[in-house]
Order: sequence, then structure tokens, then C-alpha cells
Amino acid sequence: MLTRQEIIKNGRIIIAFIALFWVIFLLRAAQVQILQSKRFKDYADSQQHSTIPLAARRGSIYDCRGRLLAYDIEAKSYTVNPKYMKEPSKAATKIAEITGQPKSYWMQQFAKRPGFLMVARRVSQEMAFKFDNSGIETLRARSETQRTYPYGLLASEVIGRTDVDNKGVSGLESYYEKYLAGKDGQSIYLRDAYGR
Repeated sequence: MLTRQEIIKNGRIIIAFIALFWVIFLLRAAQVQILQSKRFKDYADSQQHSTIPLAARRGSIYDCRGRLLAYDIEAKSYTVNPKYMKEPSKAATKIAEITGQPKSYWMQQFAKRPGFLMVARRVSQEMAFKFDNSGIETLRARSETQRTYPYGLLASEVIGRTDVDNKGVSGLESYYEKYLAGKDGQSIYLRDAYGR
């Protein structure tokens, strides 16, 4: 049986351990809350915020009579994120039906690029309608611009062309690139722990 002095001694040891635990806990909390708060805030922000570049619209080209020779129209592009798909086979089947490419092609693409995957770029309104009503998991629509030439090949050597990223590669489109190209912006999205 323990004597009163031994009980008091043991009690003091237990209280000392509890006090030491709380001192360590409070020091660590102070370190995290005060000294490392900026680091953890920046880390949390980088995990929650997603920045997506927004392409600027190109300027239009007119002839000397004010007729429109080249301008941008809105077009949709579609992306998926296979990493977060619950049923990739079902998604591949739907994408294959819309794009006309085989399901096996999309399954290979999902395996190669488990993150961001461009499914279709600058699609027609008919295809955009099909994508919008498909219910494909993780499908995201992105609005882009597409260069249009209302007179087709008429004076196409002079007017020039743009590449897939809307950069002038020939003719007036290339010569006046710094005037026709706008300044790109960005869109910042918040996302949850699942990347949605």
C-alpha cells in the first residue's frame, strides 16, 4: 500500500507530465498559428484555387469600305478529368458516340492522361449540344474564340490565317499581330477536396 507521501509524489509526477504535455501542445500551436501561418495559408490557397487562362479576343479586320473580313466567334471546347471519374468506361462510350472515335481510343487517353484531358476543341453547335446534354462525369465546357473569314478564300493570302491558338501566322493576321492580339486574362476557381 502506498503512503500519503508516495501518493503526493506520484500525483506531482503525473501533474508535471500533464503540464509538460500542455506546454508542448501550446508551443506547437503557437508555432503553427503564428510563426508558420503564412506558409500553411499559402499551401491551403494553392490547393483550393485553380487559375485558368482566358484567351483574349482578336481584333476584327475590315476592308476600306468597312466590310468585315475576319472576326472571332464563340466556340466551345470540352475537357474531362479521368482521375475523378467513377465510371470511365461509361464516359468513354458517350464521348465515342459524340466524337466518332472508338471507345478504346478514349480509354487509352484516360490511362495516359489521368488529369486534365481535352476531349474536343472548338466544336460545332450541334456537337456542343450533344456534349452539354450527355451527362458525362467531370465534363467541363470552356468558351473559346474561333477565327472566321466570311469571304472564305477571297484575298486569303493577303488577310492571312491564325493557328490553333489564334496567333497570326501569315498575311495581315501575322503582320499586325501586336494590334490584333488582345491581352489574355485569367479566371480563378475555388475547388473542393475532390477537385470539383
